[in-house]
Amino acid sequence: MPSTGSGRPSVLPRGRHIRPREMEILFATDGSRGAATALELLAALPLGYRDRVTAITAAVDTGHVPAARATADTAAQQLLAAGIAARSVVGHGAPVDAIVERLISVPADLLVAGSRGLGVLGGTLLGSVSRALAEHAPAPLLVVREHSDVPRHVLVASDGSDEAERALEIVERLPLPRDARSSRWLLQDGPRAADRTLREAHARGADLLVLGFNAARRNHPVLLPGLIETLLAHAHCPVLIATPPLAPRVAQRPVVERVALCPVG
Repeated sequence: MPSTGSGRPSVLPRGRHIRPREMEILFATDGSRGAATALELLAALPLGYRDRVTAITAAVDTGHVPAARATADTAAQQLLAAGIAARSVVGHGAPVDAIVERLISVPADLLVAGSRGLGVLGGTLLGSVSRALAEHAPAPLLVVREHSDVPRHVLVASDGSDEAERALEIVERLPLPRDARSSRWLLQDGPRAADRTLREAHARGADLLVLGFNAARRNHPVLLPGLIETLLAHAHCPVLIATPPLAPRVAQRPVVERVALCPVG
């Protein structure tokens, strides 16, 4: 799809929205209100019977393992109650390390996390974790800031690079309603890039903002921490970062332990 140099939208035909295979989704939860908000949106998405969600909670030390297991199991049970195939795992160590290690060992099509709230496990601040995941997670990341309805107007903000086309492919695979529509916005460099993008999302009534760009530009001072951090902190709707980093951070030791799977009816 050609980019629009003026920043004007180009409508993406919803006829291209085809999900040829199941989605593997990793849901990061710390038991906080912010995580619960993200879980509400995830449970409301029109997921298919072949899609599967794994709820992961990190235990910073062995003393937190029982609480972490209960938190992950509770999230998985809520998804099961919504008719979604789900299971739970517990990661050991720092939350970001545990989640990244899980994604490296068991790749996922989408990582979902909240962005605000103080978790019960080791006093971990969810917002700082979501920002770190935006920088290190080797998977597209959906961050949910506040209560949101199922998205029906997706704004894809990209820099026009070939790699940014991945954002469009991810949009086509998202479990969205059939009447959902997508439009496009050309990201422009500069200190006010985030403000312009937020204003455009508001003006178009977007309820999901998808960000795609050349991964090599993540070291650009305008993009990180500027653009991504501002969008995560101030967007009125969920933000999907569709471009994973070139080289994810790798934990120094194994940090993920599989626990008993929740039964799928």
